[in-house]
Amino acid sequence: MGYRFLVVGLALCSLALRLSLAIWASSSFDTESYEIVVAILRAGGNVYTATARYNYSPLWFWILWTCAHVATHLNTELAIVVRMLLTVVDAGNALLITVIAPHFNTPRWAGLAYWLSPVTIGVSAAQGQFEALALLPLLLSIWLLLRSHRQASFSFWLCTALAVAIKHLVVFQIWLVLVYAVGLRRALLLAAAIGGMVVLLFVPYLGQGGAAGIVDHVLLYRSVTGLYGLGAVLPISVATTIFISVSILSPIILYRRQIPFAEALLYFNVLWVVLMPGLGQQY
Repeated sequence: MGYRFLVVGLALCSLALRLSLAIWASSSFDTESYEIVVAILRAGGNVYTATARYNYSPLWFWILWTCAHVATHLNTELAIVVRMLLTVVDAGNALLITVIAPHFNTPRWAGLAYWLSPVTIGVSAAQGQFEALALLPLLLSIWLLLRSHRQASFSFWLCTALAVAIKHLVVFQIWLVLVYAVGLRRALLLAAAIGGMVVLLFVPYLGQGGAAGIVDHVLLYRSVTGLYGLGAVLPISVATTIFISVSILSPIILYRRQIPFAEALLYFNVLWVVLMPGLGQQY
């Protein structure tokens, strides 16, 4: 009983801190960028030609547009609505981690650790960055895969596609999940289907210079280089090539060597963090 009270107390303290930050935190580079994007949308402009501060698929600015309407209705700031949304998303992630953890021989309190983590609190509740939103369908896809005993369903594919559509950088984690879910050949087909779906999201914004903006601001976007990882010691083109190559090939190697899924996730993400060629400016 005492243990449960401790867990509930810690969770409520984290919730209080998250809500306080969501309401009163100062604006960040990201939340300022969200305001710029919404202003462009309200003016009827093309986000991909009007600013270099948007580097994602249209799905996120559709969510921002919805958040802006909510903010207007509530007579509050867009940043507050976004940070509140991400706080709810983080709660969902924590619950999914709690459910998934036993499948990986990990204590259920891993979900509480995520909820209490200063990193997740800072990223979502203070900075308003939406990594957690992309993580939600990724975790949900893993849960669906485990629940169905590695039988990939349409819901599983939809969650993987949604994760990539929200933030395309998670494509490498999704690639690992696909390989372990359905094997290499079918993973290639599913990855192609996901890629095709994401490309379709961009089609309405290709005109009037939008295609060039999408290439420059999304496909060729690079975070700050020279500060971290291989990008600090190698030419950025070489560092990026190594990062992408390892991110594509390592899931195949891990799968063929029959490394358990849980261990493969750990090995892959360590490699991914170590070899990442740069960091975002806000970090």
